Amino acid sequence: MRPGVHLANNGQVTDEHLALIRDLRMVKGMIRLDCDWDEIDYWRLSAHLRPDCDVVLRLFFPGKLDSGEFVARTSRKLPNVLNALAPRTCYIEIHNEPNHCAGIEGWGNSDEQARDFAAWYGDVLMGLSHNGFYNLGFPGLAVGEWAHRERSWAMANRQHIRNSDWLGVHCYWQTDEQITHPDLGFNWQWYRRKFPKQRIIVTEAGNSGCQGPMGAPSAEAQAAQYVRWCQLAEGDVHGACFFILGGSDDWAGFRLYPETVRALAGA
Repeated sequence: MRPGVHLANNGQVTDEHLALIRDLRMVKGMIRLDCDWDEIDYWRLSAHLRPDCDVVLRLFFPGKLDSGEFVARTSRKLPNVLNALAPRTCYIEIHNEPNHCAGIEGWGNSDEQARDFAAWYGDVLMGLSHNGFYNLGFPGLAVGEWAHRERSWAMANRQHIRNSDWLGVHCYWQTDEQITHPDLGFNWQWYRRKFPKQRIIVTEAGNSGCQGPMGAPSAEAQAAQYVRWCQLAEGDVHGACFFILGGSDDWAGFRLYPETVRALAGA
């Protein structure tokens, strides 16, 4: 199992971040499809990564973009990023949490929106494959059937999940007991049962206590929880990108402590 981190969502990867991640075996970054530039300098990043570090690349657009245009923009931008990161293995994540109940990723949690995403995803998967890209993954869904209808969405997209090269999953918890809860910290277990042949990468994971009464964990607690999660998930998932190293202030409660990143490097 490859423990890793989700890099800053605002692209502000600092010298401190680069020093922290140099011994990790997985990192995740975003490729912006809403502009002609990328906030992350992937050439600079590559110079600080292990040669055997796997990289997850989330194709980012703030909403729903026509599938043909999504493929066209990706096909223009992705080759330069892949060249910068070569010869490392890169996993391409097509979008993110489209089932979020607030509709912040372009769709929502309804059955109709699940079917619409399935058609959209199928077109994008086919288009990117036709253009020679591989290691294409179904995106991590927003966690929870109770709010985001996660399981229903996954089943509505089950054939596309099977047709993808890998499967993204999100795992969050707020207490020690929830780390191994099958709907929260160990959310990946349901996907392993439903899609036993798929490679699973946990593309977001962590303690979301900042969104509840528990509050964000201390540096000591965060490091201990994240290392424990990795030890318990060993052999069942390919890797995990813990959320988030730096990033915008609206996600400050999720930020990784330096002690946590160092602990993950040795996990």
